[in-house]
Amino acid sequence: MATNEIYRYGDWLTVPVPEDAAVGDPVVWGGGAGIPGVIQVMYVPERPEIPGYEALPVATGFNESGADIDPNLMPDGTVFGSVAFRGVWAFEIDGADTVEIGAPVYFTDGELSLTAGGVLYGHVHNRGTDGRLHVRLAAVSVGA
Repeated sequence: MATNEIYRYGDWLTVPVPEDAAVGDPVVWGGGAGIPGVIQVMYVPERPEIPGYEALPVATGFNESGADIDPNLMPDGTVFGSVAFRGVWAFEIDGADTVEIGAPVYFTDGELSLTAGGVLYGHVHNRGTDGRLHVRLAAVSVGA
C-alpha cells in the first residue's frame, strides 16, 4: 500500500488566490498548463473584533485554513482560498446570448470570455434562466 498519499481526492484544495478575489470568482491555479477552478471560501486569518459580540471560529468547509502551509511558498499578493477544480459553474459572460453548447470559455487577467485568448478555462454546458452560462471546467488549461 502506498504510504505517500496526502489526499485521496485533490479536486478541492486550499491554495493561494489573488487577495482581491471573491468567493465565486474563476481562477487558474499553477504555472504552465494551470488548473481551472472556482473559489469556494476565502480564508480570513483574523476576524475584526466587534464590541458586544464573540467571534466564531473560521469555517473553512472542512478544507485547510492554509495555516499549516509554509508561508515562504506564498506568492506576493495572495491569500489562501478553498478552490474547487471540477464541476459545472454559472458565470456572467459577455456574448452569452449568442453562444452554442460546447463553445470554449477562456480566462484572461481574471476575467472569462468567449473570445479566444488567454487560456482555456472550460466549455459551455448550458445557459440558466438568469442568463448566466453554465461552464464545465476544463481538466487543464491550455493557451488559446
